[in-house]
Amino acid sequence: MELMDFLTFHLEGKSKNNLKSLLTHGQITVDSQMISQYNQILEVGQEVKINWNKDRDTKKMNGVTILFEDDHIIVANKNAGVLSVSTGGRDENTAYNKLKDHVKS
Repeated sequence: MELMDFLTFHLEGKSKNNLKSLLTHGQITVDSQMISQYNQILEVGQEVKINWNKDRDTKKMNGVTILFEDDHIIVANKNAGVLSVSTGGRDENTAYNKLKDHVKS
């Protein structure tokens, strides 16, 4: 079963946009791992938790703050000194790499 189907079934009255917002802001975990993908496949016995009290204004990633995120776009602010993209090294600490890792999680 996909996570969105599970959430829709168990959280009657919440819209899909509400549920996607919870995912976007890192408020849903599966087996203690933050999940942001609505189509994450759940296995029998996995534990799904929702943190209703989490600060949802911004999400910080060491110099990069996500201001808005949905299924199609991420709007971020980066601190001075954080490179936007790599200057040659694959594992550089850049805003692009941080956002790429965020999307994959």
